[in-house]
Amino acid sequence: MKDMHLNELIDRFFDCDLAGEDRKFLEDALRASPQARRLFWQKAETHAALRKWGREHWGRVAAAEGDGGDTNAVGRSVGLRYAVDMLRRRRMAASAVVGGSLLAVALVAVGTQWLGAKVPGPVNDVSRPAIADDQPFVAVLNASVEPVWSDPNVDLMLRRGSLPSGTIELLSGSVELLFGSGGVAVIEGPAVFEPFAADTLHVTQGSVRCRCPLPGSELRVETPKGTVTDLGTEFAMSIRPDTPLRVGVIEGRVRLDLATSTQVMAAGEAVSVDGDGRATDDIGFLNDFKTRASLIPFDEAAFAAGVNLLVDPSFESPPDAKPGTGSLSRQPPFAKAVLQLGPWSGTPGHVDSVTHPMALGAHAVRISARGNPFWPLVVQRCTTGDISGKTVLAAVKASHVAGDPLAGSQCAIVKIAFIDEKGVEFGRAERHFLKVGGPDDRFVEGCISAIAPQGTHGVNYTVLLNACGLPTGSLVFDDAKLVVVD
Repeated sequence: MKDMHLNELIDRFFDCDLAGEDRKFLEDALRASPQARRLFWQKAETHAALRKWGREHWGRVAAAEGDGGDTNAVGRSVGLRYAVDMLRRRRMAASAVVGGSLLAVALVAVGTQWLGAKVPGPVNDVSRPAIADDQPFVAVLNASVEPVWSDPNVDLMLRRGSLPSGTIELLSGSVELLFGSGGVAVIEGPAVFEPFAADTLHVTQGSVRCRCPLPGSELRVETPKGTVTDLGTEFAMSIRPDTPLRVGVIEGRVRLDLATSTQVMAAGEAVSVDGDGRATDDIGFLNDFKTRASLIPFDEAAFAAGVNLLVDPSFESPPDAKPGTGSLSRQPPFAKAVLQLGPWSGTPGHVDSVTHPMALGAHAVRISARGNPFWPLVVQRCTTGDISGKTVLAAVKASHVAGDPLAGSQCAIVKIAFIDEKGVEFGRAERHFLKVGGPDDRFVEGCISAIAPQGTHGVNYTVLLNACGLPTGSLVFDDAKLVVVD
């Protein structure tokens, strides 16, 4: 079992979004694997901490908007009401589980913590996520393809828009980070790195490709063997244990600062730096690098010419909340209905059909944040047959909603999840786009592409709002497309 798939199932369990075969799969994994049980309890602690911080935060908001009363009391009241409701729902969901199930035991334990076994502490309590709201913006996740982290909490925090503090270890896969300076770094695992400042990335291991596409944007990459500073450029570098630091310039120029010298490199140049800080020509590095340390390039021509596998890509089907499990069994097990928009399944209470002047057809779909879950969505499953090794390309257009703007780290996400013959997700690629401060007067397109892993027999195409647990913020989505090419 891949840790990445297990991570997602556990997250969905704690977001009340796990049912059917996926729920049984998780229960079987927890019974069979001590490693899975350890991961489950790590996730339980993280989710409990996030809920705790949430009730403290919204308690302070409620007190500030009310009569200015006791913020701790308000926070506890809001948190307790929320926790009681969540625990009630989860106990209902657990009623179908065999007695003594690990999940049932976990529900009681986690529920007790949520119900206030410990009174919420001050705002700077250590259980709060690692980065505070008022800290300067350093970096945020832009995209990822099948990332596997040494600490599963890293994946959770990055996808929710937060940046973990300290060193981060990426075991495999690749991620794209957008820095506060405007620079972009694509990092391929295995890698050990730390986004240190809005213009600085520390790397002790890994392959990195950096570019600064905007005027005035800059990015500096520091390694134990030297520092590379862009001078309006795109460059690649690789550092591994007991091997030279390799740097190559794709476009523009970089400055390479070593212990004993400094040199400016131009496009097409590459060097290797040994342990003594001596640089020698290494033109083969750029030839070797190819597409490593880069998310799969999005092929616009192939995408435009490809056949769209999605049914009703412009969301013209009217909403229909009806009993049943829905096409993907993604709604909470306690839900009485799942929102259906024809072939699309949506998160109940967060998704509705709207008209929009710029929509491809008469309608579009609006996804709204209302405090929970963190990722309200619409999703469609496409059964493809064996597409192992083929390239999957996906795109969707999104627009802000007047009167309900995004806040904090909220953004749009387009995601492709690979599924096996049994319909189980085992890999993903996703693109974060249209963030706070984006254009208000037009649709913005988000694109992602990835090579289907061995054993892929279908794709779950998902459009999400990264709601960050906030009560406000909406996006309109339209013109979805999914293409598979050789």
